[in-house]
Amino acid sequence: MIDRTLNEFHYVSDGDDICDAPSNSQTEKSYWNGFYRNNLATFVPSQFAAMTLLEMWDFDNFIDCGCGNGRDSIFFASHGKNVLSIDSSGAAIEQVSMECRRRKLTTVQAHQLDFSSLTEKCLMKYENMLERCVVYARFFLHSLDEQTEQRFFDQMSSAIGTGSMICAEFRTKIDSQLPKKAPPHFRRYIDPYDLVQKINPANLRLKYMNVGFGLAKFQEEDAHVARIYLEKV
Repeated sequence: MIDRTLNEFHYVSDGDDICDAPSNSQTEKSYWNGFYRNNLATFVPSQFAAMTLLEMWDFDNFIDCGCGNGRDSIFFASHGKNVLSIDSSGAAIEQVSMECRRRKLTTVQAHQLDFSSLTEKCLMKYENMLERCVVYARFFLHSLDEQTEQRFFDQMSSAIGTGSMICAEFRTKIDSQLPKKAPPHFRRYIDPYDLVQKINPANLRLKYMNVGFGLAKFQEEDAHVARIYLEKV
């Protein structure tokens, strides 16, 4: 496990929320349903998935939050992991299920879930996966409004067992000024320092943080992102 303390991390922020577009649950669902129906997205795993699998190899269960078309879920499953793939887009979940059937992968469960209404009762359905797991959230947190993000951390940190990990990669406020390939849609650019300060240290402990360019490069777009690993204590 890589270990890095918060004291090594320096970040300047004005403290204001920066978003590409207003948050609206139905509008976002329509956007992502259209995206996954009309785009033949790659199933090549992300850089963050490769790093996380290497660091978390001794975990059997992975919860892929905001899984999209399932490219990282499929990557984890192809290396023998049990995967719960969750997304609010029904079209995305259809793609995950179809690709898993095509590849004959039987260790992936794909479920549609609206994170804005996430409750402990929702998560109890998956308690066998959550006892010791990796909660994987790539390009997920910045797709949530601040209230839903807080609910996500509160509910997940309560549901997962001691020693489980939350691994997240998300766009920072610096990235708000950079050009994007995708059409405008809701993204909430996050100050990683502020995010970590909001985490309850009685529930989650920061194990790793890295911030910068070159971590999530795609063609000519080089997003400025943060990566964090949080351990349930």
